[in-house]
Amino acid sequence: MKMHLLLKFFLLDLILLSQIRGQKACLEEERLGLLDLKSFANKFHSDHSDLIFPSWVDDPESDCCVWQRGTCNSTTGRVIQLSLYNETRYAMNYCPRPSFWNHDKSEPLLWNISLFQRFKELRTLDLSYNEIDGWMQNQGSEGFLRLELLETLDLTCNNLGNNTLQSLRKLTSLKNLILRSNLLEGSFPVEELSVLESLETLDLSQNFVNGFPRMLVMVRLYLRRDAERRKRLLAMFKFYMEICRAVSSFLTLLSAASTLCTYRPRVRSYALDFATNREYVRRLVYDNDISCISQIRMNRVTFLKLCEMLESIGGLKSTKNMLVDEQVAIFLHIIAHHVKNRVISLNFRRSGESISRHFHNVLAAVLKLQEHLFRKPEPIPTNSTDNRWKWFKNCLGALDGTYIRVKVPSADKPRYRTRKGNIATNMLGVCTPDMQFVFVLPGWEGSVADGRVLRDALRRRNGLKVPNENNVHIFSTSFSKFKGNQKKMESS
Repeated sequence: MKMHLLLKFFLLDLILLSQIRGQKACLEEERLGLLDLKSFANKFHSDHSDLIFPSWVDDPESDCCVWQRGTCNSTTGRVIQLSLYNETRYAMNYCPRPSFWNHDKSEPLLWNISLFQRFKELRTLDLSYNEIDGWMQNQGSEGFLRLELLETLDLTCNNLGNNTLQSLRKLTSLKNLILRSNLLEGSFPVEELSVLESLETLDLSQNFVNGFPRMLVMVRLYLRRDAERRKRLLAMFKFYMEICRAVSSFLTLLSAASTLCTYRPRVRSYALDFATNREYVRRLVYDNDISCISQIRMNRVTFLKLCEMLESIGGLKSTKNMLVDEQVAIFLHIIAHHVKNRVISLNFRRSGESISRHFHNVLAAVLKLQEHLFRKPEPIPTNSTDNRWKWFKNCLGALDGTYIRVKVPSADKPRYRTRKGNIATNMLGVCTPDMQFVFVLPGWEGSVADGRVLRDALRRRNGLKVPNENNVHIFSTSFSKFKGNQKKMESS
């Protein structure tokens, strides 16, 4: 039973496949029509007849849908596109003025349009670069009458004049008409083509239309199917523009009248609102210790002492528009929260230039307090009883280098690569016996030797110095061979 059903389905598939293949095959009528077109072309090109449409062969077994220069409908098998352009002239994009197929110009080259009557579904026809002088007598109108579905007609690079356009009136479905590089001159008869209601594109470039040189003329006319609809749209658009113009004029008059009635000269005040600018400082610092510590990292008493020291020792002065405490609050708020200049400018209601200037003034004053604020390291006393440090009398601290891994651009990686292959920066640090850093020099590349980093630390203007010649630092073993550096540091 199952085999019987499978056999039925198999036979049904074969029948459907044969029908589909039969529909896609070329029709015999149109195959003969294509051969007639080839025969007609050979009359004007007898010397090279074997080069014209070589794939078009008179073989009943040959499917014309696979021939060159043609395209068939995949469902009906009818020809829908023909490209009959002169291949040689088309490749060179050249329009010679004798004909390519007829070297003797004693007789005009006329094309037989009736040869296309068999192609009832033809939609695209390309006859460019053939130097056609016109259509055979009584064949133009009748031939085009059968091409009811033709949408694109390319007549580029021919010798067609104004009198050959009468036959094109029958192409009611034509959308694209290309008449580039022909012999059209004078006033182009648009009225003769007005019946082509479906026409959308009309190419008249490289002609003598309206007396202009054809190499300078590029005319593209876009026509609508319904002329009445176009007129209605144009009328509606004009009416809309008139309404917009009237409304705009009314609003302009209304605005002018309102300005005349309400305008008063405005006097600008240049007085500084000092109380408003001080309000943010009061909320930031003076409200309570909690907000003060949160915003500037110190309480109110410490803040006032710092302001007094910066004013008396650091030389910081109040300006006409900003007191010392506001300058210090701006400085501390920036370094405590890493706030941008624009944010501080908005919060304190000051310009960006004022914020930057006062920040550097406070920074210079803070640097002058280093002798009063920075605690100097104390050496290990000679009578120390600490089993860990009594062996290092007069020692201020321990000096060593370390690597900190960093990410750098690929071009800089060789300079930052350490001897172990890591990408890092070489940092020099000095710690006191109670594990407090007293000197840090970062930034050197990982490939730099420790001795070079130490020399840089000693030669800097604000580099590593020992306040007393009797005091020393403990060196790492990596610095043991740099005796010159040790002597220099011990004597500094």
